Amino acid sequence: MIRDPKDLQRYDAGERANHWVVGISFILLALSGLAFFHPAFFPLTQLFGGGTWARILHPYIGVFMAFFFVLLFLRFHKLNKMTPADHEWLSKAKNMVDGNDHDMPEQGKYNGGQKVMFWTLAIC
Repeated sequence: MIRDPKDLQRYDAGERANHWVVGISFILLALSGLAFFHPAFFPLTQLFGGGTWARILHPYIGVFMAFFFVLLFLRFHKLNKMTPADHEWLSKAKNMVDGNDHDMPEQGKYNGGQKVMFWTLAIC
């Protein structure tokens, strides 16, 4: 059976780009934050042009990441609303872990576990 490539696409280009912007921003913030945290990591500031530039760029990258994280949340929050089927899925999650997934309830784009993870990360 030949499948149309669109059938396999789970996320569109905008969603993937938004996710990568947040991910790369997180890595940059982690590296600069480590450099500020302990003197042993101070050489990481060279990735940003030195200590002064790392200190200047760190808060701007943080605001940039926060903005794109909010956009990511707005893209996905409607798809992650909990439904009765999700509660049923969560009650049967042990079956899924045990490899007995044939009697799991029908799910949409995300299952109950993915929705719990989304809301945990969004709130924290």
